[in-house]
Amino acid sequence: MLKSLCGKPLRRALNEFGFPTLRETVFTEQDIHAFHRHMPELPASYTLTAKLLAHSLDGGKIVDVNTLRDGTTVWTVSFKCWHYVCQCDFAHRHGTWKTTGTPRMQRLQGALKWMPSAWYARFKHPFIFDAAAIALLVVVSFALGSVWARDAGGTPAVKAADPDVVLPEEAVKVVEDEGYLVMTPKERDHLIQQAQATAYAQAEQEMTAKVEETRKQADQNIAAKVEEKQTEEGEEEDRDNHQTEKVLVYSMREGMPIQDLVKALHKHDFIDDTQAFLKRLEQEDLETKVKIGDYEFTSDMSEDAIIQTLKSK
Repeated sequence: MLKSLCGKPLRRALNEFGFPTLRETVFTEQDIHAFHRHMPELPASYTLTAKLLAHSLDGGKIVDVNTLRDGTTVWTVSFKCWHYVCQCDFAHRHGTWKTTGTPRMQRLQGALKWMPSAWYARFKHPFIFDAAAIALLVVVSFALGSVWARDAGGTPAVKAADPDVVLPEEAVKVVEDEGYLVMTPKERDHLIQQAQATAYAQAEQEMTAKVEETRKQADQNIAAKVEEKQTEEGEEEDRDNHQTEKVLVYSMREGMPIQDLVKALHKHDFIDDTQAFLKRLEQEDLETKVKIGDYEFTSDMSEDAIIQTLKSK
């Protein structure tokens, strides 16, 4: 059913099917950069460019509509922006629009390379062009008056002392006195080049800063995952150590020799050398003085700890 929209105006199709309007926010910085690269007449400001493109897009036509497996619809829209034909792909899903792919631009044949309206939109003070138009009108009027006067009497058209004649220099001065700025085409072109260079440099700096911020965030995420993994491995190792820990409960009864206890400790790997341990017990005067009772030993205990346990009762 959406294929029937091909060739229809975009605005009418959106209204008929209840789709949300395509606003200037649909264009990403990469899209604006692509338009600037192929359409140098666009304003240097990304915000103004996005608004201008959205305004032109509102009058565009649908070229093609495709539906993907996940339910996303991709609309190909063609629209005119000044003397260019532009074509963009927009994906719609769950009430949200976004651009896909790279915008395509083609210059109309026979279009002028320079458009006053384009340069007019670039400057914060458009009165430059008004002042230039006034000065041009004065010059043309002066020239036509000179021709008419020579044809009529063969004498110079005007005299420098004529109080009713306004010379171009005087016209420029009058315009500047009103607070306007008048500049030559060369000065205008130089100002435009400076504005373009500044805008591109600022955009490049912003892009570099974003890339650096993304890289730092990725490094932080990696470091956090490594630390989390090390913590998990440490906890797992502690659990393993705890699980492998052995406990020996030995009941010392009346008349039992201390050698039986030492053999039990050696059998369960609590001590390494029975003779050396018996000698230590003898030095501690425990060979015959271990009291009757239950003694609990763990595999992580040292020989000193075992001796202290035997002394504790």
